[in-house]
Amino acid sequence: MSGGIGTLGEKSLHRALKSWYQPDETRHEVRLGRFTADAENPQGGVIEVQTGSFFALKKRLPVYLMAGRVLLVCPVVQRKWLCWVDPETGEVLSRRRSPKQGTVLDLSRELVHILPFLREENLVFSFPFLEVEEYRLQDGWSRDKKRGSSRYERKLLQVFQRVDVHTSSQWAALLPDLPQPFTAKDLQKAARLSPQGASAAVKVWKNAGALVFCGKKGRSYTYRPIQPGESPISPEKTGAFTAEIEKNGGLYGTKTDEPD
Repeated sequence: MSGGIGTLGEKSLHRALKSWYQPDETRHEVRLGRFTADAENPQGGVIEVQTGSFFALKKRLPVYLMAGRVLLVCPVVQRKWLCWVDPETGEVLSRRRSPKQGTVLDLSRELVHILPFLREENLVFSFPFLEVEEYRLQDGWSRDKKRGSSRYERKLLQVFQRVDVHTSSQWAALLPDLPQPFTAKDLQKAARLSPQGASAAVKVWKNAGALVFCGKKGRSYTYRPIQPGESPISPEKTGAFTAEIEKNGGLYGTKTDEPD
């Protein structure tokens, strides 16, 4: 059941999303150089569905983008049903709804792997909001064998909506309601993220050109979302924002964010 791009190792959720975006199976599996994209995009270019780690995209995206437009599908699990499975018999022991409702910001710790591509002209991010069933083997180390358990499979039940993002203002529109200006801690609280997740989210939205640096509040940096029609700040801008960019390793750097 190992994940993969080809159909032999392909997971159910990955396969279902590929078919949802491109129903014509004859247009699946597009060879580009030494890689294989998931499908042809009816609007031109290719579709790549990413249901696992984004780390591998660092090598794939340059090849895909040289060939044309790329629609990168990044699923957001908005409603999840947990199904516990006996690892020996395969019997489903229980099914319950998870209280967590996913958002795009939950993907931040994966999106940091592809920071240099966030403003690529030929790259469009597509976020389908899903209801899924997640099957977990009850093989963990705790008494009920749930802690440390293995995720076996995810099954797509429905797609609630699809949100495509290409511009800085579209990225900014994905942020929750926040005080203006806000800190990473404000974002952590509003989006119910871990401290690491909030730091990653600031880094992602900043690199997408969706945040404007406002200054400092105590030891914390403050930001506000970019407004529609407002131009994203570039590394050539002077003043405090330039100093902040240099301190953090450049606009497309990967150094840890503010000491929040």
